[in-house]
Amino acid sequence: MSRRKDRKNSVTLQETNIDRSSTVTAPVDAEITDAGTTESPRGDLPQAYVRSEKRHHLVLLALAGLVLLLSAVLNVRDERYVLIPGTTIPLPELCTMKRVSGWGCPGCGLTRCFVSLAHGDLTAALSYNPVGILVFAFVVAQVPYRLVQLHRLSRGKEPYHSFRFVGWAMGTIGVLMFLQWGIQIVLGGLPQ
Repeated sequence: MSRRKDRKNSVTLQETNIDRSSTVTAPVDAEITDAGTTESPRGDLPQAYVRSEKRHHLVLLALAGLVLLLSAVLNVRDERYVLIPGTTIPLPELCTMKRVSGWGCPGCGLTRCFVSLAHGDLTAALSYNPVGILVFAFVVAQVPYRLVQLHRLSRGKEPYHSFRFVGWAMGTIGVLMFLQWGIQIVLGGLPQ
C-alpha cells in the first residue's frame, strides 16, 4: 500500500510539473501553501523553537543585567581593589595570569573599568582598560537588543539574526584588547 501511495504521489508531482530538485524548508508543523510559502497552522513559529530562543535571550538579558547591576553597586578603592558593597572587603583577584605570574593580561582592569563607568568616571575607566569602554557599551546594548528579540518572539515573529555583526564586534574587541596590551608592554613593561 505504501508503495502504491509513493507511486501515486510521484505521478502527481510529475503531472503538476513541480521541480523536485528545489527544496523548501519549513517548520515541522508548517504547511506549504499554493504559492510555495510556508505557514504554521497557528500562524506563528514552532513552540519548541520559540521556547529555546526565549530561554537564550532571557539568559543573556539576565547576565547583562547582572553585570550592569554589579558594576553599579561595587566600588573601586585605591585604584586597585574592587570592594563588596557595604563592606571594606575587596573581591579576590580574578585574573589567573596575574595571580600566577604577577603580570596583567589583556582583560585586566575590565572589572574596575566597568565599575568606574557605572559610576560615571570615564577618566578612571580609561586608565584601567581603555578597550573596556567598548566592552561595557556592548553589554549595555544587550539590554534593549534582547528585549526587542523577546518582544518579536512573543508576537510570533522570527528574531533578528545578527551573528555576523556580533562575531565582527567580538573579534574587533579581542584584537583591540591584545593591541592595547601590546602597547602597554612596549611602552612601560607588562601591566600589573
